Amino acid sequence: MTERSGPLTFGQLSVWRDVRSLPEERAANANVATSLSLPPGTTVESVQRALRKVVARHGSLRTTYDLSEWDGPMQTEHHEPLTWPVTVVDHDDDPVGGLDIEKDHGWLVKIVADNGHATSLSLVNHHIVADAGAQVVLREDITKALDGSLGEATGPLDLAARQQAPASRARNAAAVDNWRRSLSEPAEVAWADGPGTVQASLTTADLIPATERIAARAEVSASCVLLTAYLTAVREFAPVDEVPVRLMSANRFSAVTQDLVTSLNQWVPMWWPGVDGDFRAALADLQTRSLKAYRLGTYDPAAVAAFRPSRPKWEEPVWGFNFITGRPATVGAGEPTVRVEPVGNLFGHRFYLRAFASGTLRLRAGGLDTEVVGKLLGRIHELVLTNAKVAG
Repeated sequence: MTERSGPLTFGQLSVWRDVRSLPEERAANANVATSLSLPPGTTVESVQRALRKVVARHGSLRTTYDLSEWDGPMQTEHHEPLTWPVTVVDHDDDPVGGLDIEKDHGWLVKIVADNGHATSLSLVNHHIVADAGAQVVLREDITKALDGSLGEATGPLDLAARQQAPASRARNAAAVDNWRRSLSEPAEVAWADGPGTVQASLTTADLIPATERIAARAEVSASCVLLTAYLTAVREFAPVDEVPVRLMSANRFSAVTQDLVTSLNQWVPMWWPGVDGDFRAALADLQTRSLKAYRLGTYDPAAVAAFRPSRPKWEEPVWGFNFITGRPATVGAGEPTVRVEPVGNLFGHRFYLRAFASGTLRLRAGGLDTEVVGKLLGRIHELVLTNAKVAG
């Protein structure tokens, strides 16, 4: 295979628009990290061989980027990696700075080894190279490659070509029109006018089991249950009837994209007028609304930027939501605890809830104090547990 060049995918372009103005001291905000424990007796050589199979399978791991054109970045897929960004260490506690994806492939792996045996590996990549969903694919593929071979997979260049082909024109137009309609609505969130940004997390062992009980009884997704609790709590705390929402769409809804290693995530807009006093009715309403929104989750960010306000996402008074799967619950039993954390980055929106399948709710909010953020998290948890009891 010779070198191939082409534009970025819509998901990659969305990331690029978020990170291209990051100051140098926040360059590491664009990194995504994951780790993998290895079976006892795994040799360093076998891990190296497995990684070569994975790199051969995924074109994004053999891609370099030309970001010199502000609105027209390009990517080039190579037959072989220009460098081999895999090192062997006896421990891994060194922070990784901002990866320069114009100078290398934007990813690196550290194999942690003891006397020639690999105990774990750490993978860090620039968000343009792979999102959190893609890292799940990478962990699974590394595990498979340790036991056998892997097939071929398409790369981001093929996806970018499909997204910009004439056959996708109507779908792209509908997705952009969805943004246009959403931005025509006024976003009144004057309630949050304090200084600074607060981030806090609530971790509890009972959140996900309760969520799954509600989801099974109501025949909705677990994501929808947590979204409903979140937006219900927002309407109780904030003086708004209709809530402007941004949903993180994974865009891995087809056989073509589900195993693709690249960045596919994009924010998709939705407005929720609310359903008073009936959690079950709110679930049904939000299941329908969110599914319609997710269907329009792939769009050309440049087309949206043509009429969208130019301010950064984290200044927009909307409520972002992201349900993050892929990790089993690891929290112990006991009362839920809320802990205040440093604000890791400002990706996403002014109010941003990340609900993890591991049993953690992490809320970042601009203009709210710590007490209010903690109460919001507590109310989300309370709503889930209360309605789980009703669901039986």
